Amino acid sequence: MSEQANADALPAEFATTVPADFPIRLIGYETQEEGERIGYAAASVISGLSRRIDMRDLDGITVAKDFRRAAEGLDIGVPGHHNLRQTKGPRLGVSMTVPVMRENKIKSHMLFNDADLQGLLVPEDISSAAWPVQVLALECAHVLVRSAFNSRFPDVILRQQLPVLDLMRWTAITTSWDAFAAASLSAPFGESQVENLEKAFLEALEQAPNDSNNQVIEYRKHANVDAVLGGVFEVWGTLTKIAGYLLGTLDGRGKKLEDCPAVITALEGHPFKPVIEKLNEIFISLAKDFGRWENSTVFEPIGDLVQGLVENAGLHITRLPEGKLYVHIPHTPATV
Repeated sequence: MSEQANADALPAEFATTVPADFPIRLIGYETQEEGERIGYAAASVISGLSRRIDMRDLDGITVAKDFRRAAEGLDIGVPGHHNLRQTKGPRLGVSMTVPVMRENKIKSHMLFNDADLQGLLVPEDISSAAWPVQVLALECAHVLVRSAFNSRFPDVILRQQLPVLDLMRWTAITTSWDAFAAASLSAPFGESQVENLEKAFLEALEQAPNDSNNQVIEYRKHANVDAVLGGVFEVWGTLTKIAGYLLGTLDGRGKKLEDCPAVITALEGHPFKPVIEKLNEIFISLAKDFGRWENSTVFEPIGDLVQGLVENAGLHITRLPEGKLYVHIPHTPATV
């Protein structure tokens, strides 16, 4: 990018950190010109944000009208890693930042939905850019968060092979921690997401017990232990991730969970109440040591909390030798 070319002439605190001429992938546009307008607008904002958010490990960006096709067509750079899918949560279809392998190095590639960036093309209404700037800032922050983790633990992302339970735990750990950290870092930019995230969290909080029970009810029909374990972990892991986004956004805007009275009311009597309180403590502690963590075990308490939710939902897990598991799923009134 042109700003990057002149970075050496600027004071360090104003220099951009994005790689020079990072690639812009455009999907689903009728003309090249149509795609380039939004792609270059997004790239310009990203370049500006990189003065405040370290973006050295950016691989490139994709802007697409067909988000699903763009995600599924992205080259991860590792055999067996493909067919990315949109995840459940408050930002479904909005954006996604994924790890990729490039020349044996971990980078991050950002994917954006065209519709959520169109506000960048309305110069006569500055307020229209507030939402897309927040979307872009969040994904820029995800690049930094992943880079910090990879710098400290270089043999994990896209490299580590884990037994099934550890894989499920670490999926929940990384998605929820990344959500908190990226939301906290990006919260000051663009439009406030507190209200949107509060609504998304309340919906997920209400749905989680029923969704979890339905996974067990379906298990009674198919008897596939891996499927029910993965399904219940996904339900509670998704709620934990959304909680991470909410807690991180509140943290980044100098607020606390107590500033969301509707959430406090909804948590009363819910099995997630003690979890979200403990989660917040863990996230704050990890953030204080950002990039200086002694070892990866400091993240394990997040996995313990999610596994606790899974077991509270009726899946009692016992580790066996050689990475195997025994999962006891007793009948309960809610799951028969």
